[in-house]
Amino acid sequence: MTALTTHAQICEIALEQGKSPQVVRKILHDLGAPPELIDLPRIITGLQRTLRAAELDKQIPLDGCDFHVWYDTCDWICSLATQPHAMSRLGGKFWLGTIAPTRSPLVGRGVTSYGFPYAALWHAPLDREHELDYFRLVAHLLAATNRLDLSHELKTQRYQVFSDLRRMCKLDSLDIPAELLIWETHYDFVNSCRRFSPAKMRRKDASDVGALFFSVARLVRYAHGENPQTRAGGGGRRRPGAGTAWDADLTHLISNEFRGFPLADPDDPDQLPGFYNVQTTDIAADESCQGELAPGELTAQVEIWELRELDEGLPDDRPYVAYILSMQGMRDHIIRTRQYLPHAYAHFTLTELRTLLFGTGKIFGECLSALSSRKVSHNLQLRMEAIVVLHISLWLGQPITQVVQLTAVKSQGEAEDVLSIVTAADEPSEFSVVVQKPHLMGFQEGDAEAYRKSSSRLVLPDLAGAEGMVRSLMKAYPRKSAHVFELPSAELEKEGRDVLKLLGEGDPRYTLGKVRNYVLQQLIADTGDVASASLLSGVPMLSARTPLYYLQLDSNYLRHIYQRSIQRILTQVYACGGLAYEPVSLDTHYECAVGASHCLLPETITANVAAMQRIVRPRPTGRLNDLIQWHNTYTLYVVQFFMLATGCRAIKNPLMHIDQFDSRSMMGAMSDKDGADRHMSRLCCLPPMMMDQLSGYFAHCRAMARQLIGYLEPDEDEQWVHGWFLEAGEIRLRRLEIRPATITQQMQRTPGFTPHRINGFRKFLRTEFTEAAHPSESLATFMGHWLSGEEPQDPYSSFSPAVHSECVVDAIQNLLKKLGWIVLSSPWVQEARSA
Repeated sequence: MTALTTHAQICEIALEQGKSPQVVRKILHDLGAPPELIDLPRIITGLQRTLRAAELDKQIPLDGCDFHVWYDTCDWICSLATQPHAMSRLGGKFWLGTIAPTRSPLVGRGVTSYGFPYAALWHAPLDREHELDYFRLVAHLLAATNRLDLSHELKTQRYQVFSDLRRMCKLDSLDIPAELLIWETHYDFVNSCRRFSPAKMRRKDASDVGALFFSVARLVRYAHGENPQTRAGGGGRRRPGAGTAWDADLTHLISNEFRGFPLADPDDPDQLPGFYNVQTTDIAADESCQGELAPGELTAQVEIWELRELDEGLPDDRPYVAYILSMQGMRDHIIRTRQYLPHAYAHFTLTELRTLLFGTGKIFGECLSALSSRKVSHNLQLRMEAIVVLHISLWLGQPITQVVQLTAVKSQGEAEDVLSIVTAADEPSEFSVVVQKPHLMGFQEGDAEAYRKSSSRLVLPDLAGAEGMVRSLMKAYPRKSAHVFELPSAELEKEGRDVLKLLGEGDPRYTLGKVRNYVLQQLIADTGDVASASLLSGVPMLSARTPLYYLQLDSNYLRHIYQRSIQRILTQVYACGGLAYEPVSLDTHYECAVGASHCLLPETITANVAAMQRIVRPRPTGRLNDLIQWHNTYTLYVVQFFMLATGCRAIKNPLMHIDQFDSRSMMGAMSDKDGADRHMSRLCCLPPMMMDQLSGYFAHCRAMARQLIGYLEPDEDEQWVHGWFLEAGEIRLRRLEIRPATITQQMQRTPGFTPHRINGFRKFLRTEFTEAAHPSESLATFMGHWLSGEEPQDPYSSFSPAVHSECVVDAIQNLLKKLGWIVLSSPWVQEARSA
């Protein structure tokens, strides 16, 4: 794997998963990453510690670094180590395992070229007491080398710094000299490096300590303009020019939990505390059960809620039962939040939305008026950018860390970052949004024409007039790049809270959390579909994680539900202000789908059905090979028929589950890939044509067993009553179990059949029924997708099995007929009946 391929691969994965490839490239550039990205997640962990130290006290400015955006991107890069699909694309050197090697993996692999910062960030000090001081020192060094070309500048000095930092990390007691002002501004630190001299240190171990830190001070001096000494004795010194600027007032402090929760409002006192996690017992799948599953699709019956107390939290002498009650209350609260009521306290009212829409426009206009009467002001720019961020986040629904990366482009082809506003001439403005793809646990190459055309971008209309604000902002504050926002997201969030406080006149209901989650909540209220709402808004939802793995939705469908929902609300909001809203007319049609991948096209299934029917409809000849092929194709036909009708997972012999269905109502609780307690059993209903086909197939198997007496082993213990494949042995025929491997094998042997994933019908069903506006609760019941508080069989659920049965049976029956499925009988059964 070449250097270009590895770097390009991680940027491509970033785009697929909704992260900015530009930010990823910037991080890799500033780290001087090697071609193979050796042990990158562990390096990024060191970078995260460095960034936290850089923000404390007097903030250290890093050129081109938005701390919030970098934190988010760093977390994502570390998460790649848990994604097998990403690991296979990035190579074996990308992550060297949970247990770190005994020595730096860069040693012997170009450490002299990548010494600092890349190789140095792999290490952490043994002295935990002074760990923060160490990473503060590294942060200053990172800020100093930020301006260097790491491919060749100061390579020797950077390697020496790496060697000394590695020695520091091995010390039992790491004491950084007081002469190096690591907790002052970066400007003061640079000056202290210029004055630093081991000979002037007032310590007994001055010579040893000075030798360690001399290379650090020297690298900082050289990076800030001092010429390195040469053998000719040049080595002159010059101070940086007067034009050097230092952002000394960037002192905004943020906590480690700066992003808050996907749904919780950090400013709402009724929400849960932020320090808890869920532990579940993994369910081991049967070895014969092949095929992919969504991460977390198989859940344990009992969930353990583990609470981490803060320092200022509850006293240590609380009785154990108090902790149990707290955890139970926390679990009940989360279950209630998963009910997604159409109206809740967490939602904005129409009056509040009117205040936000027209109030932000009024303040923005006042800022423009102030600009025309005086010079450009940093405070005015901060306020204007904060207003635009609030406006876009409210009506587009994207998280603020995504909004601050907005770029303005002239055409869709120019959109390269995670979020762009397209302002083409004589056409309504639109947003180009990167939609995150679910993490794939497996990947299978195949005929691309057999699946929906996949895209990583979704184009949404600008319904609330953000284009005018963006144009005015970029005109008032011209910039060289296409990025709309120049100020750090931390400052924009702080200013955004001040704007909300001003608009709400101190009302605590106006919070960033409600702004961020408004579109998500509104789409859930309008459609009842959590997965589509999460896909559109970019807000991750635990309830949507498994359904999203099975959804590859048409982009026009998503545009339609977004446009319909937001235009309806905007019409009502304008009416509250005594105005009429003019809907945006959009006629553009996009031939692509977003979300998961490898969702079968209806044409592919229809062609496969026709390929099997061409073999099964004619009577086989008398040759043994033709008989084997006919029986195997007939078995494949019935298995595919059943898996499509029930949405069955990739398990061994799905036809065995017919015993779980009631013979009169044809309703059954399928427990495919479930725990022993069957707590995830799902309600399935077989259409009449499926029952007729199963009856005919089982009768065929009995007739074949009689026809092939002497060629087949007798089935005395009735092991093969639910069907089998046939294979010619050396002496006689033998039965093969129906399981994922043999199903795939038969797919490949059938002429004209396009092989696909065994459980590919699940993606097809979830996607087709979602786009057909099938009730989300009934669809989740059919697919087996629910969490605690969402169970259709819950004692307090209003779910009606009878209504579900009628709805699903009709939908499945119509779909089967549309795709060309018919009931096929066996000639051996007909002969037995006529005899």
